[in-house]
Amino acid sequence: MKYLGRVAVSMVGAGAFLLTGCAAVGGSDAAAPDAPKVRTDAKAISDRLPKLGGFERVRWEILASNGGSRDIGPTDYNARGIAWLTDDRVTQLLAAAGKWIPEGPSDVPAGMDPMLNTTADWVHSEEFDKYVTSGSYSGKFFLNKKEHAVYFDVINPPPPKSAAPSVG
Repeated sequence: MKYLGRVAVSMVGAGAFLLTGCAAVGGSDAAAPDAPKVRTDAKAISDRLPKLGGFERVRWEILASNGGSRDIGPTDYNARGIAWLTDDRVTQLLAAAGKWIPEGPSDVPAGMDPMLNTTADWVHSEEFDKYVTSGSYSGKFFLNKKEHAVYFDVINPPPPKSAAPSVG
């Protein structure tokens, strides 16, 4: 009987070790994924969003938008950022869609630009969203005439013909 008691104690001890080890490896202390890198390559955005055109500089990021899922299948990607447009281009884009309403971007990623933290001077048009995307992907666009800027938040914009999107 003593022998069975030692085996039972050993098994309980081994089980506690395994449970502790599993909690340490897969527990809530697991490292969060790195924040996406803010990019400044204008050509990548002009290739993906050609109807915006005519901008001077851009700050943007691209990330997987599957919510961290490891499911099998294609992963959507989200490109969002701000592009500073030429004066003429802002006027052209505002004329491209009929009704603009005062509305600013929400959930702006850290590191984009301080001016995005305010909704002042931003306008949005669902007609403009449809104009830019041509119905082939989803996206929202906000214009700021005072700052000559457009904020974009799009899912699965067409990648440049020469390259696949790089998430990260």
